[in-house]
Amino acid sequence: MEETGLPCLIRGYPFEGVGLPFLDCDWLALGRHAAAALWRPGHRRVAVLTPPDMLQGVRAVLDGVGGLGEPGFQVTAFKENGTPAGIGRVLARALRVAAPPSAIVTTRNRQTVTALTWLTSNGWRVPADVSVVSAGHEPLFDQLVPTPACYRISPEAVARLMVRRLEGLCHGQLHPRGNPWITPDFHPGGSIGPAPEETGRRLAETSIRSAQ
Repeated sequence: MEETGLPCLIRGYPFEGVGLPFLDCDWLALGRHAAAALWRPGHRRVAVLTPPDMLQGVRAVLDGVGGLGEPGFQVTAFKENGTPAGIGRVLARALRVAAPPSAIVTTRNRQTVTALTWLTSNGWRVPADVSVVSAGHEPLFDQLVPTPACYRISPEAVARLMVRRLEGLCHGQLHPRGNPWITPDFHPGGSIGPAPEETGRRLAETSIRSAQ
């Protein structure tokens, strides 16, 4: 589209070097905010669950969490295979090390649901043992206990922004004015707690069935 000059609007996170107009969540800023929300209550080791396909938005979240810049803040990415069993396996692997993460950041809503239920079924209390932050939101989250900390974007607000930019394109503006980044609202929920002093001690008390 850049070569032909046809009006175009990307609804998503553009790849580096793409100069077309776009509209998407500021995933990089979201990741930094999530990292800060975990840093304040004492979390220093964080696991980020990533999907099989590392899209640009997911990369931005990972870069944001890892770019907090505070001393001693360690971030490790764990790629799952797109299935609940796969998420369980990577969580088991992440939590059975000598110094496991005390917090988990999910980059897909399905990961959030699976992580919360897997942790609970394997004896890990949220947030007493492990905190969880979701980069996205689903209405189902409001029915979970605890309600996961998450980031919400209003579909109505996105639709209005899309219409404004499309109207600009229709009026000959190849690069419609306005901020291309959508800022989500953070809802703390009940899945973030103080970092436990000895997260690793739970390994001695818990039988991680999915790892067997």
